[in-house]
Amino acid sequence: MGGLFHPLGAQDVPGVLWTRTYGGSNTDRGRSVQQTLDGGFVVVGWTNSFGAGDIDVYLIRTDATGDTLWTRTYGGSGSDYGFSIQQTSDSGFVVAGYTQSFGAGDIDVYLIRTDPTGDTLWTKTYGSSQSDLGFSVQQTTDGGFVVTGSTTSFGAGSADVYLIRTDAQGDTLWTRTFGGSSSDRGYSVQQTTDGGLVVAGVTSSFGAGLSNVWLIRTDANGDTLWTRTFGGSSFDLGSSVQQTSDGGFVLAGWTSSFGAGSADVWLIRTDAQGETLWTRTYGGSHVDIGQSVQQTANGGFVVVGNTGSFGAGVNDVYIIRADTQGDTLWTRTYGGSNVDIGQSVQQTASGGFVLAGFTASFGASGDDVWFIRLGEGGLQVEPTISSIADVSQDQGRQALLHWWASYHDLFFTVTQYSIRLQDPAGEWIELGTVTARQADSYTYLTPTFGDSSANGIVWSRFQVTAHTNDPVVYYTSPVDSGYSIDNLAPAAPTGLVASVTEGLVVSLAWNGPVDHDFDFFRVYRQAATDTAMTLAESPEPAYTDTTAQEGKSYDYWVAALDINGNESNNSQPVSLTVLGTEEAPGLPTEFALHPNYPNPFNPTTTIRFDLPEAAAVTLLVYDLRGRELARLVDLRLEAGYHRVSWNGQATDGREVPTGIYVARLVTPEHTKSIKMVLLK
Repeated sequence: MGGLFHPLGAQDVPGVLWTRTYGGSNTDRGRSVQQTLDGGFVVVGWTNSFGAGDIDVYLIRTDATGDTLWTRTYGGSGSDYGFSIQQTSDSGFVVAGYTQSFGAGDIDVYLIRTDPTGDTLWTKTYGSSQSDLGFSVQQTTDGGFVVTGSTTSFGAGSADVYLIRTDAQGDTLWTRTFGGSSSDRGYSVQQTTDGGLVVAGVTSSFGAGLSNVWLIRTDANGDTLWTRTFGGSSFDLGSSVQQTSDGGFVLAGWTSSFGAGSADVWLIRTDAQGETLWTRTYGGSHVDIGQSVQQTANGGFVVVGNTGSFGAGVNDVYIIRADTQGDTLWTRTYGGSNVDIGQSVQQTASGGFVLAGFTASFGASGDDVWFIRLGEGGLQVEPTISSIADVSQDQGRQALLHWWASYHDLFFTVTQYSIRLQDPAGEWIELGTVTARQADSYTYLTPTFGDSSANGIVWSRFQVTAHTNDPVVYYTSPVDSGYSIDNLAPAAPTGLVASVTEGLVVSLAWNGPVDHDFDFFRVYRQAATDTAMTLAESPEPAYTDTTAQEGKSYDYWVAALDINGNESNNSQPVSLTVLGTEEAPGLPTEFALHPNYPNPFNPTTTIRFDLPEAAAVTLLVYDLRGRELARLVDLRLEAGYHRVSWNGQATDGREVPTGIYVARLVTPEHTKSIKMVLLK
């Protein structure tokens, strides 16, 4: 398990790092946002303030602080809309929307391909004599593109879902329509990990109500694998879909069939076959709409849309942060006294969020493109520790410290962060520094003063300070606590040897682990007809069993434990039979290495050897080329009859192949070898 993660508090709710509006004296709207490879952002939508025609596609490129690098408009004398953008693998951009200026019909799907500076490489239109709309685009793994939207030129009904697959130049590879006798639209498309496609939208042809959320899953050729509808007796619509990290899907949209108000944000989670895992609604007594969803880095979800139930105005931008089960972690609204709409959300590389939409409350005039940057740390002067997490798969005494940046970091005022740890006496120890780099958050691998175990939690207290270029100006976080856990058990003991030294006494010896936090060994024994029992706990790599019963057969094995109670894997077991007092021979009179049994063997075999006197013993396994594979025994043993097992593995843990192997027993006075056959 991990160390302490904060219960969600006010400091974990994001604040606005900055907002930007873009536009002129008329209507300008943002529809889709993406963070670019250089850490900046790109937004697409449409503008009535600039360009060649009535309405033009509007593309805005900014740096990491939202300042404009360039803007571009695309279109002709009619109305042209941009709905979806993606940065392409060559750092250019692809935009999908629809156009009344070009194409074959009334309205055609419009695909625009640009270079990294927004200059047009090519444009394509798709459709026929009637209305054909593009709402979502993604570059596919072969360098081509897939677009979804709706068509009234083709298909079965008044409007059908329209799916277009193109090559890298935008030339059509195939098109597909999906729908029935009524109206159906696709609003979001994504290529799946198997090369197929998933489309989310709305259907009035199928499902339970007036309209239902529609999820369509196809293969790489656009042929239907399955479809699913979600909804009730009223109106329900799906606006965004993403494949989740487990191969399932998450959909966002809105529902008037369920929830608290006339329409609620609706989040639907499915498995890989589109079967519902859970659904959640978010909202109040008025209209609340979900427009865009993304799975976050920790497996939860973020949804953006607009709300008429909460906020300051008629409609406000509405962002919802949910955990892996869709339960609300926090919500926020952004806006003024007029209409403000959120259309697209993405988690940034540093863990915050960026939102795009439009605002009538702020900006130049009318509706303006609105761009909001959120940092998980919020709008705060001091840094805030958000989690102190155990480092998995380590031997403890360290944790990963995460904190949200000071707001001043964004404006280059903060130069570095220092981290300190409070010792058991209450004194603060300076641990190190991290250079400020205008990020939303930072991490630092820090030591702790102890490990938590079943016996209790060993808390460590930390504090982070943001330093500025003025030595007397700095901002210090509140103190917070976390703990570390030793996640790693010691290595399994090796070279277990069981010896019958005199009569009914069984002596065990083995090689111990070298882990720095080793505590003791646990010795196990199991008779043929009994359950396994803990025989003893020993700090030394040896034990003498004086409780063995005459005539019984036993298996022995040992494990190592560390100071935090982690137990290793078991050693290889050793089997022997305790002879009766009258049958038991005395101590051996000759040095001997007996043939292993069974032989051939798979997977384990037992090797027996006799020592007439105490000696330092090495038992090695070689292949026929003389290469050492395993060191089974490297101990000083008492005189007696000894047994050790080999499991057909080399010292490094790899299984050796079928073949002939040599076991060589070496003492200061003697050397003997036997051949063993491993047969798989």
